[in-house]
Amino acid sequence: VETMEMFFGSCTNYGECQEACPKEIPIDFIAMMNRDFLKSKIKNRKLQGQR
Repeated sequence: VETMEMFFGSCTNYGECQEACPKEIPIDFIAMMNRDFLKSKIKNRKLQGQR
């Protein structure tokens, strides 16, 4: 995700990135990836004892 944001920009759930995506990644997959990414960030913060 970090590499994608560095070279392509952030993909939101609004669908604008689906139209511009050179790999034609569907919005459903983008939404799933964003959800998993946020869950992992929250879990990592809890493991590190941060809020």
